[in-house]
Formats: sequence, structure tokens, C-alpha cells
Amino acid sequence: MGGKMTKAFINILSDLSHNINIYYIATNLIQLSLQRLLQDDLSQKGRCYHTSSSCRACRFPLIKRTQSLHFRCGHAYHLECVVAKDPVVCVECLGDKADQFSYYINSLNPKYPKVKKVE
Repeated sequence: MGGKMTKAFINILSDLSHNINIYYIATNLIQLSLQRLLQDDLSQKGRCYHTSSSCRACRFPLIKRTQSLHFRCGHAYHLECVVAKDPVVCVECLGDKADQFSYYINSLNPKYPKVKKVE
């Protein structure tokens, strides 16, 4: 009986060692992927502060004393030049003029959008 118990115990320990190795490898992979995500996010945030020096809507320069809104795409606006109350999207990056127009119209009253995009 002692030999069978020893073999079973050795099998359990080898399985445990194998599981610990898999856990260690998975932990390292997750740490590496999270580190890459954080580095990418940091580089995007760093790029956010290197925006244009003029407003994309009125083309006048942005002065440090005035409040402005900067997007990660690199575009910047005066707060007076932004139509939406809480802009989430850079209007310049919407691309199509129809999309920009519908964004402006819908931002006037976001509870009741006037224009719906038809696919």
C-alpha cells in the first residue's frame, strides 16, 4: 500500500507544480499586457497635451487665459466654439459633413434628438 500512496502523492505534487507554473506564466502574460495597455494610454494622454495652438472652429489662437477643450486626436476648441454642453466627440474627426450636422443638431437638445442616422 505504501508504494501506491507514494506514487499518488508524487502525481499530486507534480500536478500542483504544473498548475503553479501555468499560474505563474499566466500572471506574467497579464502583467505584460496590462503594462503595454498602460504605456499606450500614457502615450495617448501625452499626445493630448500636444494639440493644435488654434481653435478648429474659429481658427483663432488658443490663449492660456481662455478655457479650451482638447481631444486626444490633437484638435482643440475654445469652450465658446463648442456647441454641445458635454462634448464627447471631436466634431472635426466625425469626417462626413452630414455626421457633423446631425451631431450639432442633436447636441442642442440631447434628450430629444432631431436627426437620426439612416443606414
